[in-house]
Amino acid sequence: MWVRHDLAASPLCSARRLIMNEFPNTGKFAPLTPQERAAVDATSRDKEGEGECVLPVPADAPPKPTTHSKWGGVSSGRWPYLDASGALLFEVWRFDKPDGKEIRPLSLWRVSGRLAWRWKAVPEPRALYNLDKLSARPGASVIICEGEKSADAAAKIFRKSVATTSPGGSQAALKADWAPLAGRTVLIWPDADEPGSKYAEQVAAILGALGCEVSIIDAVALAGMAPDGSQREAVKGWDAADASGEWQDLDALREAAAGLAKPFEPGPQFVSWGDFTMSTDGLATEVTKGKGENAPVQTVWIASAFEVIGACRDPHGRGWGKWLRWRDADERIHTRHVADAALQGDPSALCGGLADEGLSINRNQQRPFLTYLSGCNVKGRVTIVHRTGWHDIGGHQIFVLPAEIIGPKGSERVILDASAAGPYEARGTLKDWQDGVGGLSSGHALPVLAISAAFAGPLLAIAGQEGGGVNIFGGSSKGKTTIIQLAASIWGKGASPGYVRAWRATANGLEGAAASASDTVLILDELGVVDARDAASSLYGLANGSGKARAARDGSLREPKSWRVLILSTGEVPTETKLAEDRGRKARAGQLVRMLDIQADRGEGFGAFDHGGSDSDAGALAPRRRGPY
Repeated sequence: MWVRHDLAASPLCSARRLIMNEFPNTGKFAPLTPQERAAVDATSRDKEGEGECVLPVPADAPPKPTTHSKWGGVSSGRWPYLDASGALLFEVWRFDKPDGKEIRPLSLWRVSGRLAWRWKAVPEPRALYNLDKLSARPGASVIICEGEKSADAAAKIFRKSVATTSPGGSQAALKADWAPLAGRTVLIWPDADEPGSKYAEQVAAILGALGCEVSIIDAVALAGMAPDGSQREAVKGWDAADASGEWQDLDALREAAAGLAKPFEPGPQFVSWGDFTMSTDGLATEVTKGKGENAPVQTVWIASAFEVIGACRDPHGRGWGKWLRWRDADERIHTRHVADAALQGDPSALCGGLADEGLSINRNQQRPFLTYLSGCNVKGRVTIVHRTGWHDIGGHQIFVLPAEIIGPKGSERVILDASAAGPYEARGTLKDWQDGVGGLSSGHALPVLAISAAFAGPLLAIAGQEGGGVNIFGGSSKGKTTIIQLAASIWGKGASPGYVRAWRATANGLEGAAASASDTVLILDELGVVDARDAASSLYGLANGSGKARAARDGSLREPKSWRVLILSTGEVPTETKLAEDRGRKARAGQLVRMLDIQADRGEGFGAFDHGGSDSDAGALAPRRRGPY
């Protein structure tokens, strides 16, 4: 390729010195190298449109430029942005000038059918720096800096963490895709200036909505600390790269920075839109009274203050709604899933339920209240599930409990619907339980069996097994209730009231109980008190893991409840005898195989226990086993 004379005379080429010396006696110019051709493409304007950004960069991409026409010379730093698999997305280049620095993104575009590099940012949302490392270490803590150079420095200081930043500087935090950090522990190290502080607050707010545990380093205080520990005047704009250049002892720097980190507390995240304003005083709207240009405008109070945490839906993309959070008059925190479908009907039922939980709503403003919720757009996303236990969410296996979500870091925020929350409870330490319940149950077959069944619930899904159960039967005062209370201590409070439920319930009620104990254990006391017909249908349903199909208000079928659970039951009669109470109906083999009957009396003279302990007194042993759990 030969360069045209008019191109050679352009400021672009003269500034970049893209054209080599003129060949003697020819009047022609030397051909451009591939890198020089790329530099021309990168700085020229596309006269036919913006083109299409190509992500990731393919193997047949043209060579990247080596210089920039305006800033001249070579870059003083280049930072590749990679996707989760390590493929190149784009680069960020730094050019040092006499009066400062210039940061420019370099990305690949398809223009008029031809691939060409451009000094322009990729479309939003933009990938984070070191995304490949974040993907490779999903459980690692994360440190965020303002700029790639600072992130590289922070990685050497906080060696067990993954360092990252968002492209585009302190003004572009909202243009980045922060979702890969969901649920992680994050430390933000901002620059020691006002833009850095604003960047840290903005990023922290975004990550807080993603369920991250966020802390922010007091960068100004750290900048005012010399390596020897003495105080000095803080240098404006001082960052992690400056710190690593000054501090020879990076371990001491890490300790100093961590010591100046404070947890981020965002406060209420209120959403206002249109004529609606949300503040600590509550939700209000402006209403024009009368007609004409001089008609007065009044502010009308609608409801007490609440937050819209995020838009929620189930793992299958159904059941869309809003997740609300508020404080009642006693400062207790309440959360509630409000289905979008409920916003399309009579507002009284929804408003009545919210008012029952302490959210004050103006009775005359119920419809504007629904209008606000319908039009409230939030970026946060929440997956709502309707049973405990294992769920496949975004390709991750997540174990859901009311107060804890167990799964890999970086997965989406997951919430258990309040209607499915069982009586789970945590108290004491593992060693307390081992020394108490565990130690006292050792050497007794039935307590060990019951505790093992309680531990086995989470393994059903992993082993690909259905549910089932054990019914410990026998006369009164044999220790049956004590045994299931020992098992209940695995998941909650063993003593009554606690994790132990009663058999006395309808089939529908037992379905709800099973959903709230999915992948754990469902403990039911006194089989004898349940209706025989309900017992017959429940034994099949509880073991099969699915409830009855029921109609919704509009006549369509609602998705039935589902679960996977092991059952621990007690009663004075075996299962077969209980089922025969229904007009002498004979138990089916499928029912009996799902609930195994085990005699409570061990035949040793100590009821359900194998011995009476050091005092040979089973009556005194039972209360000791129940203990405080």
